[in-house]
Amino acid sequence: MADERPFVLVIAGPNGAGKTSLTAHLRGTFDFATYINPDDIAATLEGSYETRVRRAQDLADAQRAEAIAARTSFSFETVFSDRRKLDVLDQARANGFEVVLFFVGVDDPRINIERVRARVALGGHDVPTNKIIERYQRVMQLLPEMLERADRAYFFDNSVAFLDPEDFRGRLFATFRREPGATLTLRAAAPTWGHVLMDGAMDRGWPIEGAPSAPGPAPELSVVVPTFKERDNVLLLVEKLAHTLADVDWEVIFVDDNSPDGTAAVARQIGEGDARVRCVRRIGRRGLAGACIEGMLASQARYVAVMDADLQHDETLLTEMLAQLRGGIDLAVASRYVDGGSAAGLAGARREHASRLSTALARNLLGVTLSDPMSGFFMMRRDRFEELAPQLSSQGFKILLDIVATARGTLRITELPFVFAERRHGESKLDTRVALDFAALILAKLTNDTVSFRFLLFCLVGLTGIAIHMAVLQFAVGLGTRFGLAQTLATFAAITWNFVLNNMFTYRDQRLAGLAFVTGLIRFQVICAVGAISNVGIASVIYRYDPDWWIAGLGGALMGAVWNYVVSAAFVWRQR
Repeated sequence: MADERPFVLVIAGPNGAGKTSLTAHLRGTFDFATYINPDDIAATLEGSYETRVRRAQDLADAQRAEAIAARTSFSFETVFSDRRKLDVLDQARANGFEVVLFFVGVDDPRINIERVRARVALGGHDVPTNKIIERYQRVMQLLPEMLERADRAYFFDNSVAFLDPEDFRGRLFATFRREPGATLTLRAAAPTWGHVLMDGAMDRGWPIEGAPSAPGPAPELSVVVPTFKERDNVLLLVEKLAHTLADVDWEVIFVDDNSPDGTAAVARQIGEGDARVRCVRRIGRRGLAGACIEGMLASQARYVAVMDADLQHDETLLTEMLAQLRGGIDLAVASRYVDGGSAAGLAGARREHASRLSTALARNLLGVTLSDPMSGFFMMRRDRFEELAPQLSSQGFKILLDIVATARGTLRITELPFVFAERRHGESKLDTRVALDFAALILAKLTNDTVSFRFLLFCLVGLTGIAIHMAVLQFAVGLGTRFGLAQTLATFAAITWNFVLNNMFTYRDQRLAGLAFVTGLIRFQVICAVGAISNVGIASVIYRYDPDWWIAGLGGALMGAVWNYVVSAAFVWRQR
């Protein structure tokens, strides 16, 4: 700052944008002179929060007026949602002050809302949500007028970063200098909100220098994150990745199965201001394995990582995984079951026991030597994945097991210990379907993929249908119902059961819902009526020669099962 000219230094931005952290960062570089902060003043006052805030604002206004009148340099922090702050700058300029503006913004007021909530959780002061939104809008409207009054200005984007002072140097994307000619200079690609600033400069006829450079090469690492109803975790995960991968050329690809909570919209909103954040929204398709495959195939990076959005995977392990792959490893797996690892974050002992049982079955039946083939956190060379992709199943949950089993020992693998953390937001999607998916995947790999995953899953559902059939038949026969009628009732119950379960599990990527579910069930029942007639007829013939009801019932049920699979694939769950 020039000694012969007083200055006013302004740190401005919406609530929760990071003004306090930016101030801490700047104080090591810039002279703040007399720092006037209403929050500091309010802390010395008594009374209710609202009373203290109003009184502190009045005192701060008075201190600024005194400094301007005395031509004494000063600085202050403000949201700058009130036009009266422009009057302060006008008065300062009229009295010979140099106006220096530091502005920090974010792309969406929802980010500000989340930041304020986090601040409150740590004991900071709250701001009502409606005020955050209103102030955000007013700040953006006033931004060009702030620029018009500044002699120098610096603009920081804090949309997807930890509120860490050390990170702010990389957040500077534009500067402004009035002399010798008013010029706005872009030092990095402008975020979405930065276009308000650029429009203001162009409206005033000021040149904009430093246009964004031509697109660079593909990133070195793509982090693929399958999501379903994870909107509360998206921003947190992006912030963690930005912090951990600060020295890596990276991107994150969220693959969302059309979440009803707007997960994809949140990811896209962040991506509008940060080209490292991409989103693939899948319509009419479901399943973790398929989402992972699509995300990895959408990458052009040398390396691809897969991790969950629920914050249970330790993102700091990504740098060590990357180092292993750079050193010649094909696949790096985060394991809960090697020395130093832990599965403590699993929801209860039952899930942990199920995980260990699945791991043991995979190792013994498929010869997979990993300590944790059920892990959902790994990184691998994309070219090796591309080689295996055509043989992988898009259904199911355990993509890593499928990759390793399909590779049949051709991958150079290393395992790194990690502690499976507890889920912070959302809920686990793991349920009984995982057991069916796992069993079908094991059977498919045992047959060298000669039998399709879907057919095996259909057969597993069919086994439960046989159990329902036999239970209903036994119940009806026990009540004295004539066998032919009892078999008919059991057949109808089994067909309905199979339809419901296959719609939930086997064909969940083509799942029928609403009216389509009703018409699908009717169509399924009508088509299977032919099979039911054969079912009842064959069972009745068997029963005449062998009065053991269970033998006759089983024979009829098997005939119905074959018919059901053929017609359902062709006429009920057709690809739409």
